[in-house]
Amino acid sequence: QAAQAGIDGLILPDLSLEEAPQTAGVVADAGLRLPMLVSPVSPRQRREKIAGTCSGFVYYMSVTGITGERKQLPPDLVDNVREIRQASGRPVVVGFGISSADHVRLVCSAADGAIIGSALVRKIMEAMNGGANGDAVVNTAADAVREWMTGLP
Repeated sequence: QAAQAGIDGLILPDLSLEEAPQTAGVVADAGLRLPMLVSPVSPRQRREKIAGTCSGFVYYMSVTGITGERKQLPPDLVDNVREIRQASGRPVVVGFGISSADHVRLVCSAADGAIIGSALVRKIMEAMNGGANGDAVVNTAADAVREWMTGLP
């Protein structure tokens, strides 16, 4: 039903590499893709296994730890993304810490996309806490996305 509703895939952040092949089969049978997360500290062999197991794209975590906005991104981010893309042959998107158009510009100089989560949630919460609702909240979110998109090549 998810695929029929227009959902392309599932991101299961706590899915272990050991459980992934069976899960990937079930997800594929449902007509969905299974992107998987790669950490900056994942050894090369593990990165290659993840890339071989996942479908759709590789989700590269720009930083270790929890999600959230960062003022700066790691200096080795672009090199890591290029290495993962070359090893996997799959599109690579980057998330964790992405919070500005400058971040999007840096990330997309090597990656196929940027994922912005916490910064978008913050914008929405600020609008709601300021009394906005309905269309005003949607407009706030859309304005933020348009701003971040100025970082796209």
